[in-house]
Amino acid sequence: MCEGKQYDTKSDIWALGCVLYEMACREKAFDGSNLPALVNKIMQSNYKPVNETYSSHFREIVDKLLTKDPEDRPSADTVLHQVSGLAQFYRHREKKDSETEIVRSVLYILDTSLLALSPINLPHHCVIKSISVGESHIIASTENQCTFTWGKGTSGQLGHGNRMSLYTPTNVDALQGKYVISVSCGEDFSFFVTDNGLLLSCGAVASKCLGHSDLFEDVLKPKLCEAMLSTDVIAVTCGPQHVATTTKSGVAFTWGCGASGRLGHGNEKDQLFPTPVSFREEFVRVKRVRCGIDGTMFLTDDDTLYACGSNRYNKLGLNKRKGFLLAIKTMLNNADEVTEVSRVTTPQPIKIIGNKRCRDFSLGPSHSAITVESGQIYTFGWNRDGQLGAGGTKVNNDGLNLVKSMESQHSKYVACCRSYTAVVTDRDCLFVWGQPPPTNLDELALRGVLLSDSEDSESEVLVAMVNDNVADKVHSAEHPPVSRVPSNHGNKILSADNATQHHSP
Repeated sequence: MCEGKQYDTKSDIWALGCVLYEMACREKAFDGSNLPALVNKIMQSNYKPVNETYSSHFREIVDKLLTKDPEDRPSADTVLHQVSGLAQFYRHREKKDSETEIVRSVLYILDTSLLALSPINLPHHCVIKSISVGESHIIASTENQCTFTWGKGTSGQLGHGNRMSLYTPTNVDALQGKYVISVSCGEDFSFFVTDNGLLLSCGAVASKCLGHSDLFEDVLKPKLCEAMLSTDVIAVTCGPQHVATTTKSGVAFTWGCGASGRLGHGNEKDQLFPTPVSFREEFVRVKRVRCGIDGTMFLTDDDTLYACGSNRYNKLGLNKRKGFLLAIKTMLNNADEVTEVSRVTTPQPIKIIGNKRCRDFSLGPSHSAITVESGQIYTFGWNRDGQLGAGGTKVNNDGLNLVKSMESQHSKYVACCRSYTAVVTDRDCLFVWGQPPPTNLDELALRGVLLSDSEDSESEVLVAMVNDNVADKVHSAEHPPVSRVPSNHGNKILSADNATQHHSP
């Protein structure tokens, strides 16, 4: 129609795609301030991908309907068949889900040297909604509107109205009855997000991260961040000394320590209050944020991954790759600065990822990792301890490393720690490689991985570890499948004593 060509059934298919997109996303697939701008977007087939909360099957149907070339669009019969199959699949899944009820969540400590699990004492029937593991304390919120904290409490970071340290999970009375959907631990402070978009914090006022005004004493109970009352917060993440949130409108806010440009505001100044992050590109909507020790990563609606902060060891993937001739020229001219990026103060796209659609990502102290929609996992950064999963400890700070020994798996979640990497697959298996540091087993109550458990189902493979490309699988009916690996700013998430080094998963 935009080109003045004859209208036919393929145009109807495209129109159906526009209607389906608007029903799902609650916004028009193509929109413009004037008719020429609208026509230009349509001709370029420029629309934001359907949100990942919908299944890949549904998103694929919408993409096919909106295909630019009419010949590549499906027929009405094909669309009807695909939609009918999708509806039948979900009717079957809903029936199966109703028959298999998740009874509880269990939090375990994993000693990687023995592959032994030790449960943490939580109420028997709680289902964990969100969990965060800090350097010295842990937060876990549950579906039944309880929030538990334990660990070091000397700055009031546990939220119990005192400075006591606790070695068992204890319910925060000030949050009783509130449905907390996201939690995060800083170095000596804590953050909580409720289902109605409110942000609360407690802990050390000296951290300059609490987001409150006119504070002169530590906050011992969760206190509402009034600066964020005008927006709906959906998630929060903390580094040791900075904080980031995402909002329902797709805006990211950061505050706290600004060293190395980790806040993304174009400078290295500290920010006491939540400040929106600006992107060079227009109409960027952030759907997820991760904080590292001295950097931050942002994932947008179109699955572009941005980063700011310290790029030491190329852990943000921002160094320009050196070809052989360029490497020789650089060495002869002593011009390392041409390709090395030490830090960036505004969010920059991580170009070495290419057009891969990011599924999950983690920013560690010296390396980073992403899982993509195809299930593969890529790592980049420092590799002294084999944490990149490249089968050795060769240092390559310039490129993107595909973890080849994980290609037969479909990776889902990833966590990067100081000297090792942990991944959970779609089959709920946990893989670990690198050098897990020794842990004092007296402090096991402060380390953990979140596991899902159903009393009606038998577990299969819990952990698969590879030595010299040979997988050793541990089967145990006593061990439930892993569903998440919580990690914050490079602390240990898996307990280890006399750990063995593994360069491959």
